[in-house]
Amino acid sequence: DGEAAALRAAPFGFGTATACATLIYAAEDAPALLAPVRASLGEANVPPIAHATTREQMLIVRLLADDAAALRQVVIQVAALIRTLAAGLPRRLPQVWYC
Repeated sequence: DGEAAALRAAPFGFGTATACATLIYAAEDAPALLAPVRASLGEANVPPIAHATTREQMLIVRLLADDAAALRQVVIQVAALIRTLAAGLPRRLPQVWYC
């Protein structure tokens, strides 16, 4: 459909991405997690677009990718890192994430 393609190509659109994800962590320590999360995104085989920012006491990570499976792996990696930094838990997610 030409209209959908035009909207995706717009500056606010998803471009060629077929998968998107947003992670939000809200807590007083959220700003302190920004640097480690950004470093993790820099080290990972990240999707074409991956950004992390803070707003007041929220850490917001936005991701877009052409491959949903690759996006899922980055979401798992970032969520596990936040879990470790924020709560001191192992750097893995509950088993249901790996099914």
